[in-house]
Amino acid sequence: MKAETVAGTLQVAVPRRGLRPSRTAQIEVRLAQVVLTPPARIKLPPLSIWAIYAREVGHSVEVKEPIDWMLLTTVKTESFPDACQRLSWYTRSWGTEVYHRTIKSGCRIEDRRLEDRDSLEVRLAIDLVVAWRVHWLTRVGREKPNTPCDQILKEEEWRVLSAWATGTMAETVPSAQEATRWIGKMGGWLARGRQDTPGTTCIWRGLVRLPTLVQGYLLALHVYGIKASP
Repeated sequence: MKAETVAGTLQVAVPRRGLRPSRTAQIEVRLAQVVLTPPARIKLPPLSIWAIYAREVGHSVEVKEPIDWMLLTTVKTESFPDACQRLSWYTRSWGTEVYHRTIKSGCRIEDRRLEDRDSLEVRLAIDLVVAWRVHWLTRVGREKPNTPCDQILKEEEWRVLSAWATGTMAETVPSAQEATRWIGKMGGWLARGRQDTPGTTCIWRGLVRLPTLVQGYLLALHVYGIKASP
């Protein structure tokens, strides 16, 4: 594939991971239809597929692991736009894995002890929505940090969060970034810098605690007649 002509170049946003800073990678893309021949001992015909080879170029010496992807697909890929779409699919694979991890470890779907398939499907439908919300909150906090958090949280939720995090209820609606960081801290997240953001694990742990605090707040409003506004 290295001998193939470069079909085009594109830029890929590489997120921060651990000590690795975020960057924008310049990618050369090559594509070709290839034939995979099975070993002689396996009685199967050759398989015709498409290969997309994406290689990072022009990176600095600080980049220890430049992008070097070889994607094989049965989906017809005959042009540079086709290859860009396949690469776009691939870049979403990590988010898909994180989502399924949330269903498995956060919602603990494998621990359900239900007797019939219908009950399990109903439970799974609920867990899928819960996992989606965890994943969504994490993404909004990172990708749209200045969004008012009343777009993603109920009023009583962000009021309780602000009181828990600062000791006083916020008078104005906090940003999504601030709110998700508070949720993350409630779930054990340790902020290691201004650019650090909580992951799905700390978000789901925080969301487990938040409803109980909100219930206490609403109960105080009802029993003691405390005003909702700060």
